[in-house]
Amino acid sequence: MEPARVSKLPSAPASLDLVSTEADDLFQTRSQSPTDTRKQATRDHFYTCAASRMEWEQKARAYYDDQARYCKFLVPEGLHVLEIGSSLGSLLAALRPVRGVGIELSPEMAKQAARHHPVLEFRVDDVEPLEIAEIAV
Repeated sequence: MEPARVSKLPSAPASLDLVSTEADDLFQTRSQSPTDTRKQATRDHFYTCAASRMEWEQKARAYYDDQARYCKFLVPEGLHVLEIGSSLGSLLAALRPVRGVGIELSPEMAKQAARHHPVLEFRVDDVEPLEIAEIAV
């Protein structure tokens, strides 16, 4: 088995603050959108709580066990599984995929997931513009 991989795809600049020389050309003036601001706030939030995430999962163990049991009922073992918002990768690992890929917005959360589940693959990315080019085997 390969060791876990954490990869970060190149991202766009946090904000594009271009000053328009022509006041009537609205396409030249761009700033950070409210969506980008929300994503950055989410990324920052999960960065700060990544260190204590395992503790919280232990406190709510019954909930996470129930969630895993239900997902295992829906998803048989041995499939290729993509989990968006994979957190520490516990649910993905519980499904026992032949190949499991977790997409996470927070780099710190993805690093911890890769440490806990070395046979799975975790990527740091924004899922809205995500393009996955996979070749069926």
